[in-house]
Amino acid sequence: MLYAQVVLPLAQPMYTFSLEEGMAVEVGDAVVVQFGSFRYYTGIVWSISEAKPDLKRIKPILRKLYSTPLVSPELQQLWEWVADYYMCSVGEVMRVALPSLAKPKADSLAEFDERTIEAPAESYIALKEELRSEEALLAYHESHRRAPRRIETMDRIAALAIERKAEDGFVPRRLVDAETVHITDLRRRGLVVEERRLVDAVSSANDFLLPILSEAQSRALDAIHAAHADDKVALLHGVTGSGKTEIYIHLIAETLAQGRDVPRDCHHLATYRAPRTHLRGSHHHLPFTPYAAAPRPDLSAPCLIVGWRVGRWRALIYLPATQKSRIGRCRRGARHGL
Repeated sequence: MLYAQVVLPLAQPMYTFSLEEGMAVEVGDAVVVQFGSFRYYTGIVWSISEAKPDLKRIKPILRKLYSTPLVSPELQQLWEWVADYYMCSVGEVMRVALPSLAKPKADSLAEFDERTIEAPAESYIALKEELRSEEALLAYHESHRRAPRRIETMDRIAALAIERKAEDGFVPRRLVDAETVHITDLRRRGLVVEERRLVDAVSSANDFLLPILSEAQSRALDAIHAAHADDKVALLHGVTGSGKTEIYIHLIAETLAQGRDVPRDCHHLATYRAPRTHLRGSHHHLPFTPYAAAPRPDLSAPCLIVGWRVGRWRALIYLPATQKSRIGRCRRGARHGL
């Protein structure tokens, strides 16, 4: 029998929970535990030991939440340092370090399950099985010549399935360059089928529906590529609405397709539709831990500091970069550095 020291997002010390035989849990994992009679919390496994504590009753860890550890050894050291500096518990650091969605709590397991984050999924679409052959699609063309827009949308789905070598004919909806009203019409007529699937890893820039750039935007993109080739920082200058974000989207897609990460400061783009439309379902995020007014951490280790201004306030995010080589580009907001 193994025993785990678990940190809870409370002003409490760590508590010991038992690990049932066969439960694959490691240090840093997020787990579900019962604390008290009626409360269920997300906890972080801080350490694991074979030594049984001298306690009358030890509650078990109910289950593991995520497939990979939520907290790295570097973050453990950082949390302990912050707790020591501010004379608080590690649980209080956890409470502000992790977003609420990553650490659900509830009064029952059923309620807890409703609040648990699910693996990212997106909509996939395909022509109905009877129309997936070339002959069947051509026959439909001949009998529905008066519906050119419908046929055009169907051809796009079929062509995309061939391009992506989708054996079952399903392709990500976000890559189909068609208006929602046309897709809805096809679905209403029973010509397409749609289902939710887990988001695949980005393998190429073709995994994005990229905006078409103007001649001026293309020149700016080429200039940025040239600057990056010489290991220089590019400054993209332009007034609001001049088309900077479309260039950012192309650069983000290129970087993600290389298997690298892109930290983005998009607080002023929260209501802008383009980034969410073109990159929906394909965001790759660096794990980060926010701290407000924390003293300067040890910057001798690989890290990244991102800052921005909101009104007269400034905010900083400290990102421990355990895989520094994966950081491709950092997109800044106010001054548009890239």
